Amino acid sequence: MKKHFLLILFLLLATVVEANPVKQMLERFQKGLSNRFKIEIRSSSDQGDYFELYGGGRKVTVRANNYVSAAFGINWYLKYYCHAHVSFCEDRLPDLPVDLPQVKERHETVLSDNFYMNYCTFSYTTAFWDWKRWEREIDLMALSGINMPMAMVGAEVVWRNTLLKFGYTLPEVKEFLCGPAYFGWLLMGNLENIGGPLPDEWFKEQTVLQKKILARMREYGMKPVFQGFFGMVPSSLKEKYPEAHLVEQGLWNSLQRPPVLDPADPLFEQMAKVWYTEYEKLYGKADLFGGDLFHEGGKTGGD
Repeated sequence: MKKHFLLILFLLLATVVEANPVKQMLERFQKGLSNRFKIEIRSSSDQGDYFELYGGGRKVTVRANNYVSAAFGINWYLKYYCHAHVSFCEDRLPDLPVDLPQVKERHETVLSDNFYMNYCTFSYTTAFWDWKRWEREIDLMALSGINMPMAMVGAEVVWRNTLLKFGYTLPEVKEFLCGPAYFGWLLMGNLENIGGPLPDEWFKEQTVLQKKILARMREYGMKPVFQGFFGMVPSSLKEKYPEAHLVEQGLWNSLQRPPVLDPADPLFEQMAKVWYTEYEKLYGKADLFGGDLFHEGGKTGGD
């Protein structure tokens, strides 16, 4: 019985080690690299983010208050002690020496919210990324100390699900949504119905991709930022809800901007409630939501 208990305990401990996202990340960059670092996660008494590095030889110990801080500490050591370079552009990661350089230092900060990306990123850069490319990006976020990334992949699926509950057909939803290269400007309320329509399989593929992205971000302890509902609606909403108070937004670079639903209009609260419900159904809870109302122009419609 005792032997069985010890075996179960050993397997559980092994599972915890294997589940360490920083260790897994190091193996993705270089096989065997995780064996050169011992990672200890301990809470901080002052609630600030920190990492400590000490030791050398066969292994360096990294102590931090969370996985992102630990990853940032490892990147610091690789850069300043091993002359290795891991970056968003290219890596220069030679085999580490048998005897690692000795180190003993601590770094801390009270600036614990490290935001990353903007809306244009999701058009200029990430529009057609697959999971392999996103996986690397999230690893680089951790190595760079980022813990509050925008997570806008799959927001168009939330739009689809929301509008279907307000009298829209799928073809009508597609008439509103843009193609992937224009998502950034759709999310900021600059335009609609450009570069589409999206194929049916796109919605499923992006849902699966976003769930993978969020799972990895949450493994690191990051706080993803979802798209908030700030009143931007399809121009066609005035045909379905003629009594709704819509504030027309005019043109952006000669393109028609979608109108904004007056937040005092009862329909605003109804749509917002469905929006956040659908978001949580698809992607789980989030603490943070973003929005870029009146981006490069627009009209307030009064007060």
